[in-house]
Parts: sequence; C-alpha cells; structure tokens
Amino acid sequence: MIHPRVKTYAMLPLLLLLSIPVYQQVETGPIDLSDVLVYKAPATAFKDIELQSHKGLPRFGTLNQYRPVPTSAGKPQQAFKKAVRPSPEIREKLKRLRAGYINYLGLVKMKHMKPLYDDMNRTQISAPVYQNTQEKDARSYLAQTQLRKLANTICTQEVYDAAYGGTNQFEQQRNYANFVAKHFDGLQQWSKDFMPNDALEAYHVSVLNVLGGYDFDKKGYWINLNAALYDPHARGSRMSFFSELVPQASFEEALLNMMSGSGKRHKSITVLLPMNASDAEVLSTSGQGRVFVVVKIRTFLQKVEFAGNNPIFSFGYHYKSPVLEVYKDEALTQKIGDISLERPILKE
Repeated sequence: MIHPRVKTYAMLPLLLLLSIPVYQQVETGPIDLSDVLVYKAPATAFKDIELQSHKGLPRFGTLNQYRPVPTSAGKPQQAFKKAVRPSPEIREKLKRLRAGYINYLGLVKMKHMKPLYDDMNRTQISAPVYQNTQEKDARSYLAQTQLRKLANTICTQEVYDAAYGGTNQFEQQRNYANFVAKHFDGLQQWSKDFMPNDALEAYHVSVLNVLGGYDFDKKGYWINLNAALYDPHARGSRMSFFSELVPQASFEEALLNMMSGSGKRHKSITVLLPMNASDAEVLSTSGQGRVFVVVKIRTFLQKVEFAGNNPIFSFGYHYKSPVLEVYKDEALTQKIGDISLERPILKE
C-alpha cells in the first residue's frame, strides 16, 4: 500500500506542469503603413527598415504610440496613462518601428566604418582585444563585434541564428565565414543608401510640459525649449542626430546665445506659446498638461572618431524653418499654435 503523502509527492510534477501557462502566438492582421517610410531591404536575409513619417519626411524624437484618444472629460492625462492595451497589429507595428530606428542608425554607422571593416577577418572569428593584441587584430575584433550587433537586429532570425550558432568552435567559424561570404557585401552596399551626402532632412517631435496656467497678460502658455533635442533612439549607441545645434541662420545664432546665457547649467529658454483665451480655455478644461512641438531640421555628420571599443559619431543640426508647430496630440492632427524663433517672446 502506497502512503498518501507519497502519492501527493508523485503528483507534484504533473501539477506543476499543469500550472504552467500555455501561450499561443498571436496572429496579426494587416498593418497600416500609411504613416511609415519603408526602406526596402535588398535581400530576404534582411528586414525592411521602417520609420514613422510626418509630411513625407522621417519623424524622430517622440513617436506616435497609436494610443486611443482619451475621452474622459476633464481627466485626459489619467486616461492617457490608463489607455487600453494596444491591438496585436499596433504592438507589431511599434516593434518594427523600434527596430527600424536602431537599424537606420546601424547602417549609417556601418557606412562610415568602412576603414574598420577593411581590416575585418572575413573567414575567422577574431579573439577579444588584450593589451598585446596587434592593431589590425584589434580592429578586426571591433568590426566583428559591430557587425554582430547590427546583424542581431537587421537580419531575419533564421539568418542570424545560422550565422552565429554552432555547437563547437569549428562549426561557429564555418557559420561566421559563410554569413560574411553570402551577406556582408550586400549589407555594406545597402548602407551607402542612407544619409546621402552625410545629411538628412527630417521632422523632430518633442513632448513638452505647459509651465503653469494661462498667462492673461501675455496671452499664451509658457513652455521650455532645449538646444539638445530628445533622441530616444540614440541611447547606448553614442549616435544622436540632435545633440548639438550648429547655427546656419542669424535667428539660430541669437537663439543659441539666449540659451547659453551666463550661469545656465543647461542650454534652454522659456518661450511663450501664443493662444487666445477661448482656445486656451478649451485646452485648459480638457486637462491637457503637455503639448507636442514639431520642428523641421537638417542633421549632418561632423566627424567620426575611432576611440576605445566604439566609434564615436558627432552630428550637428540646424533648423530648416524658424517656425515651431505645436500640436495637442501625438498623432499630430490637432494643431493649436506656432512659435516663431525669429521673434520669440521670452519669459522675463
């Protein structure tokens, strides 16, 4: 006779197995790409690069997350935070967009790393860098590290697994060599299509808080503008297209001088968003505490430095228009005003 406690222990593996949730792969329907720029991959081994767009140009900075428009009267910020879970199609679209920005930056980087890739060993995996490593071997290791990082996001999962998989070092060497022989030249050639002439025109979107209430004397709301524009896609890559304002026009020179006033720790100014009282009342009663500021810019490469384990890219940007467009929504469909950088009204 089996003791009852023994029976209980014998059932534990089955109970644990039954308690593990089973997840099904969610099928997605057609994905709306009407607001997306698609850079078609030259081969099926690579993924297309998809970026959000605004007025036909790439959109950088704060992206549209395709959240439902808040409907709770007087509490839009709470509704914004508690928005319903996005559909499988929206989740897949956002996933592809996040990869698109990473891969866009990665291909721009690859384009300017040709001298490094020229020293890359194409048939053998290079050993990690040590103090006594020869310079060419060190450059090869760095190039291979950058290539694997890019391949991880731009290649299909099947191609990446085949390139960097293997149960032993001999198989790993063969897989790496086969990947380079089949796909490296095509990937490097594709990188030449990005940022022609080392420059790019785009729109940048910032989400900014409205500072305080409506100013009845000045007839508008105050917002804070920074010289270094928000660039979430540059985190960890040492590549930001918008880190330095490089003036090209007189209003930019004046703007930078105002932002760099004596004693300022950060380059910023507080400017007025002009708005009549009736429009401001609608904005105020809706509980809107932030706005979306859109600027057309041109970003360009200034220099590349090969130092340490990562190449460092320095980009500058300047304004293509002195007018900042201000929207109520992240989809940029509800415009509520403009700010002139040629004649900004500054907070005293």
